[in-house]
Amino acid sequence: MLVTPHNWAAEQMQVVIDTRNDLVHRNGITPNHVEVQIWPNRVKDTIRIIFDFIDTAAATLLQEDARYRTDNDTF
Repeated sequence: MLVTPHNWAAEQMQVVIDTRNDLVHRNGITPNHVEVQIWPNRVKDTIRIIFDFIDTAAATLLQEDARYRTDNDTF
């Protein structure tokens, strides 16, 4: 329960989650019986989506931490 307002765009992570589930739980086949294709651009896009999510979440958590910090220590 964060006090700091946040917008982490978790809906973008759904594509990554779905692909992971297709690979891990269905041996690379989607629920529609289509083989998952992993291309370099798709990997690059996935890394960007994950990086952006983590970067945004980290910024929010650092802001949240700063609200309760009474010293000059860093997170």
